[in-house]
Amino acid sequence: MPPSPGPWLDIDPATAVFPVPELAFSIGAGGALEIAGPLRQWQIMLELDAPLPGPGHVGVRGAITVNAGPILVALLSQAGAVLHQFMHDGTTGAWFESFCVVPDDIARIALRNGVGADAEVDITVHSLSLQAVAGPGQPWPIAELSAPVSIPLAEGMQHHPALAAVPAWMGLNPSGFSVNWVGTRTDLRFLKGHAAPPPGLVEPPLPEISEEYFEWVCAAEAIAAARGRFTMVELGAGYGRWMMDAMGLLRQMGRQDLTPHFIGVEAEPSHYAWMVEHFRNNGLDPAQHRLVQGAVSGRDGKVRFAIGDADAWYGQSIIADADTGVNSVEVPAYSLATLLHDVPMVDLLDIDVQGAEAEVCLAAARVLDEKVRRIYIGTHEDAIERDLRRLFQNLGWQEIFAYRLGRAQGTPYGRIMFGDGVQCWLNPRR
Repeated sequence: MPPSPGPWLDIDPATAVFPVPELAFSIGAGGALEIAGPLRQWQIMLELDAPLPGPGHVGVRGAITVNAGPILVALLSQAGAVLHQFMHDGTTGAWFESFCVVPDDIARIALRNGVGADAEVDITVHSLSLQAVAGPGQPWPIAELSAPVSIPLAEGMQHHPALAAVPAWMGLNPSGFSVNWVGTRTDLRFLKGHAAPPPGLVEPPLPEISEEYFEWVCAAEAIAAARGRFTMVELGAGYGRWMMDAMGLLRQMGRQDLTPHFIGVEAEPSHYAWMVEHFRNNGLDPAQHRLVQGAVSGRDGKVRFAIGDADAWYGQSIIADADTGVNSVEVPAYSLATLLHDVPMVDLLDIDVQGAEAEVCLAAARVLDEKVRRIYIGTHEDAIERDLRRLFQNLGWQEIFAYRLGRAQGTPYGRIMFGDGVQCWLNPRR
């Protein structure tokens, strides 16, 4: 599937039309759309902010948990004509995708019961997105509808010990920034649509339960285990979020005995510039660390890399063909062996490289085993997850946790919808 160059737009519950009075409708944990009851013909409509132009090739994908169904997902024109529809029964998980050619503009997405009028339905819509392409493999900007998939900690449930032991930050929130629970300042220019918190004294809560919760856990455990020096490498770093969140954790955990050293690699030009700013905004001199503008690959060289929509899109990736219609530039590519050639030991390697994660790790298996104590990986394909699991099992590493992408899964903190997959592995010999 071609990369997504456009922004995510939150589902607006006000756009959902529910003419059936007996249909139960609510906004659930994390903003997901929860629907239960007898669902009749085309009774739930989600309007696009503006019609998606047709005719053309279109992909629709998303995550809908189906407890009772199945359901039909339809793309409708402004006049209400069905341009494309398909069935989703949830048997292979919540995640789905479908591709088609539509003869007209798309104005709305409709959901209905897939087994007949008045049959019971029980679904949760976590996310929906459309991607239009001018032709096979040529993406246009996309219009997307999405809800954040995160939940507060259930009543009576305890946070992970590694996070529960960290004193939460409290202080003044500077204008133009958002400050999280470990005191990390993020410039709101980096996050399109992110609401500015009210000025004054703030005490942000611990992270809500989502796929990112496990990244926090991995970072806190890596800092707790570090001795003398804490070295973290973030590949596909964006604006360097997780490096500075780790720095916030280190401060809140009172680890003044650790000398922090960060290596961040990011190819998208705006994100790289923001990473430099993000370090300065959080009290670190970028010159004392190593920030690299480039992509990460299985081997050194040059690659084409998607760019654009920097404040709304953090999924840019290496692209195989410069003629795909995606804005791209040529950037240097670095292997993990090259990036770590003069690094004696890495306490935490954090990888989010949008589909290149298996290639990067497989090419550097020996380096990983010799120089990395703990690794956190965001995964983007089922085959990649299998390849990574096989690699680290063969190396004899310990699995801390592994959750697959595009599925609602049980965790110690409740059932969570995972967009990307997540894996964390510990090297028992380092």
